Amino acid sequence: MSKNSKRFFEDNFFVIDSCNLDNVESRMYGYAILDNEILINSHECNFPFPKDSYGCYVNVVRRDKEIEVYQDYFGSYGLYIYNQDGYFAISNSFLYLVNFLKTRKELSFDISYAKAFISAPQASLAYQDTMIKEIIMLPRNRSVI
Repeated sequence: MSKNSKRFFEDNFFVIDSCNLDNVESRMYGYAILDNEILINSHECNFPFPKDSYGCYVNVVRRDKEIEVYQDYFGSYGLYIYNQDGYFAISNSFLYLVNFLKTRKELSFDISYAKAFISAPQASLAYQDTMIKEIIMLPRNRSVI
């Protein structure tokens, strides 16, 4: 992976896991349109803004002993969570999360989810299902604290 590729992923995607909560910093991924400015991949966004703000973003806000992760109203990125046996990991990218977990946790392929793609015109998927049984997609109006 080139330095530019690695930098792109670091600038746009994250994984927060329950073993490294002390290292989590406030950060906004994507872009948010506020009253008088547009924030893009902001390291200085350590404040919550209205959750119905327009844009395509995931905002991670750290306050004392609390971390809140929320996304834009339309859930443009999506938030994916793994939660098993007291351990959790959350990411704004399904593939980034799978890549992070693949050497740390046992993951199982959801064949019934994958089969739905064969007959896509006749199938409907539950909003939270993913190709990995242990990972779900959170609804767009949910935040994680």
